[in-house]
Amino acid sequence: AGYSAAAAAAGQLALMSLYETLFATQEIEPSQFLVTRRDFVDEACRKNLQHSIQAIMDVGMVPIINENDAVSGNAGYSEVPDGCFSDNDGLAALVAKLVGADCLIMLTDVEGLYDRPPSEAGARLVREVH
Repeated sequence: AGYSAAAAAAGQLALMSLYETLFATQEIEPSQFLVTRRDFVDEACRKNLQHSIQAIMDVGMVPIINENDAVSGNAGYSEVPDGCFSDNDGLAALVAKLVGADCLIMLTDVEGLYDRPPSEAGARLVREVH
């Protein structure tokens, strides 16, 4: 039936419920941040997000960060309007940079990082990133 903001909102609730249950088995409390590209582009928003994530980590909680699809207008992978993330890989890289992460480990179903979408002709695997 297509992508909908209502489905995204309901899905986030279910996802966080699952995370809460799984993390509870390890006595870890998760937290949720739903972001849009504006949170990284607008300096005040970026600083607030950075401070909030750090405060959550300082008290031992695990921040779970995802795009706020319900308000971003992201219609899924086929139609990505300006201001939306096309995938969680880009979001993960922005968050890693924002918090000054020593490394970023991405779990994926592709061989690695490509110089363009791996489905495109001529796509090459990037062996090293500095």
